[in-house]
Amino acid sequence: LSTSVDLGYTYINATDKIVWTPKTAFIWTPKNIASSYSKVLFMNISLRKLLTDDFGILASAGITLNEARKTSKDFPSDPSFDKFIFYVPQQSIKANLMLTWQSIGLNLFFIHSGKRFADMENKQPLSPHNLLDGNLSYSFNFLHFSAEAKFEINNITNTDYQVISGYPLPLRNYLFKITLNY
Repeated sequence: LSTSVDLGYTYINATDKIVWTPKTAFIWTPKNIASSYSKVLFMNISLRKLLTDDFGILASAGITLNEARKTSKDFPSDPSFDKFIFYVPQQSIKANLMLTWQSIGLNLFFIHSGKRFADMENKQPLSPHNLLDGNLSYSFNFLHFSAEAKFEINNITNTDYQVISGYPLPLRNYLFKITLNY
């Protein structure tokens, strides 16, 4: 069994931070935040175990807690003062389970994106969402190439979600790809 743990904390005190905001269809505009801070705490753990010469398991999970706030006023009664910076999730969780047997791999990925806001005044919350993705892969040799065929299913649970207000993301979707390496 092989185990690794990462733990970290970051504090960023920013001046003249530029954030991009969506306005209309595919048009974004910059917004200057005179001062802000971000406090980020994260932890990741990973476990790897070879059960036999042919069969292995890798499991990993991580959590990030993020507090990003505007610390300046654009005018004396600015309602966005000391509010969360928009579109930055306050917490996120990622987990992965990978099973391998000879040349076959099965992966499942879980992502949780927590509370966040779509506006500077924190009046328009975006719903937290959970996503589950997966893939099945097969590695092989083809002529002088090493190759991998992979079938992916994204958003397995068909979750209706938005990362940016007004821009829904794909429901369940499928992808088949072949990668050749020389």
